[in-house]
Amino acid sequence: MFPFRQFGKGLIKIFRMSPDAFIQLSLQLAHFRDKGHFSLTYEASMTRLFRDGRSETVRSCLTESCAFVRDMEDLEQTISSLFY
Repeated sequence: MFPFRQFGKGLIKIFRMSPDAFIQLSLQLAHFRDKGHFSLTYEASMTRLFRDGRSETVRSCLTESCAFVRDMEDLEQTISSLFY
């Protein structure tokens, strides 16, 4: 473990993202850089506290998240084209 001080939740809020979504995209980007391919991820989501709720699965390897990772790996992309 090490302290990370390059940015924090303020930057994530500027991008109008949830912290969970930011971390999921970060993990997908890291996995892609490490392995060179996308993998489906499994994340348990509990809705049992709601009426008729039960355990669900969130699969975060979406077309949009894959496009984001590909854009992040594209050296021709600029920061403004990625986020705006």
